[in-house]
Formats: sequence, structure tokens, C-alpha cells
Amino acid sequence: MIDRRLVIAQRSGFHFSWLNEEFKKHFREVIVTNDVSFPACREDVLFVNAHLGGFQNIGCGLKFGVLYPGFCFHPWKRPEQFDELKSIFSRYDGVFCHEGPVWESAKRDGTCPNFHLVPFCANTNGFKKTRKRDKFRRIIQVASPYEHKGRDISEAAMRLMPYEWELIPHKDQGFYVDYSILSDIYQNADGFLHPGRVGPAPGHFCDGKYTVSLIEAALSGCIIFWHDAMELGNSMKTVFEVSLDPKEIAEKIQEVVNGIDLETHSTKTAEEFREKHGVENTVKKMVDVISRFL
Repeated sequence: MIDRRLVIAQRSGFHFSWLNEEFKKHFREVIVTNDVSFPACREDVLFVNAHLGGFQNIGCGLKFGVLYPGFCFHPWKRPEQFDELKSIFSRYDGVFCHEGPVWESAKRDGTCPNFHLVPFCANTNGFKKTRKRDKFRRIIQVASPYEHKGRDISEAAMRLMPYEWELIPHKDQGFYVDYSILSDIYQNADGFLHPGRVGPAPGHFCDGKYTVSLIEAALSGCIIFWHDAMELGNSMKTVFEVSLDPKEIAEKIQEVVNGIDLETHSTKTAEEFREKHGVENTVKKMVDVISRFL
């Protein structure tokens, strides 16, 4: 337990707020604010959960933040975006990011010693149930419509397979699905397909190596099929890699489904992702870094 107050600064309603509860296990007190002028004291530790620029001027003893990728932020394709951010990074003691375009941009830049790699995580507590798949009837993709190329590939591949399938959200649902029903959506599926793309810039969705939707599907026990968009290597034993060709994807998925023990693999998938990409592991790694500065 760290005998300090942690001030978590985040945009109101930000959907990675599940980190907050986990941080409470490691600090004497945790306060969450969306006030960019929050009166922090010198003994406080600030943790900015997105929007590093907006909260950079809060005064406190130590300042950390996590940098997520996202739409229209594409430093791998547009290095000048990373150059613009470096003045903000310099106001932080540490910046956390995940495997993917942002981390690769930091390595390429070579002048960001305060960058720290931590695993991308999902709300582990929101996916406690694991339905053991003994049959493979339904495959889905859950991805932002910004990722239209990946969605198009998924749809083309799914149409070639003898399974029920669904792209979520539907075209008439806008960009988001009510988070409260996502757990049931994953539980009702047997497989999850995510051929991600690191597309052209500007105006393209730039995501991490593994997406939150992929991690959530894995925590529920779905069999995971994923494309290594940045050729970073697959670090998960239970994930199956696919190409970007719909016909090859369809053939690979059917080959895998017919060749594995679905129930065993489903259980192992949930266990592996809970261990490596659960919120507990990610927050602990962040706290370990913060502790070095105390």
C-alpha cells in the first residue's frame, strides 16, 4: 500500500474508468476528477487517464498518464503528431502506453525515456463468466465503424463460413454499443474475428496490438482469430493468426474449429487473457513504476 493520495484525472464518463477501482487497492486514498484545475498538493500522485494535454498543468508531486491510440491520432503514419506531443510528455514523470503504433513510435523517436510499456487491459471483473464452448455455432466481430476495412474483411470472411455471424455495432446503431450488454454479446458467441488494419492517415482508426473488444471476447471464452497488423508477433498462446484474405480466413477458421478441443481451448483462452491482460496485472505494473519515484 502506498501512503499517498492518488488523483485520477479523466474525462467525464471515460470508458476505461475500471482502472480506478483497482488503483484503490494500492493507494491510501483515490480521488477521481474531471477538473483541469483540481487543487492537488505536493504530496499527491496524479494519474491522467487520457487527455494528457488537458491535465498537464495540475500541480502535484508526481505526474503520470496513460496514452491511448485512437481515431485521427496516427503517430506511426504521421511522425509529426508524435513530435507535437513530446512537449506534453516532458511535463510528466512517466507515460504509459501499450504495444502497438504509439509504443513503436516512441521507440522509433528514441527521445522518450519516460515511456513505459504496460499490457492493454479490459475490465476483468465485468467478464467473470466463462462459457465453455463445446460447439462452434456463432462468430462475431465487435469493432468501431472507423475500422471499416477490418469490418469489411470480417464480413466477407464470415459469409464464406457455415456459422451464424454478426458485425457489432450494426450500421444503424452508430459507433457504440451499450457497455452493459457487451458481456452477454460475447457470452453468446463462440468465436471472435479481428483482422485489424494499420491504415492510412489521417482519418483512420489507430488501435493497439490487441483491442479491448478482443480482450473482452477472450475473457468470456471466445476462440480468438486475429491478424498481426504491425508484424509485432503474437504473444498469446491461445490466439490464432489469420491473413487479410477473406477466403484464407474462412478456411483457417474452419480448420481450427475442426481440429481443436473447443471446451479446453475456450477455458485456456480466458485464463491466459485474465493473467496477462486483466486490469489487475496492468495496474500492478503501473504501480510498480510509480513506486520507483517515491
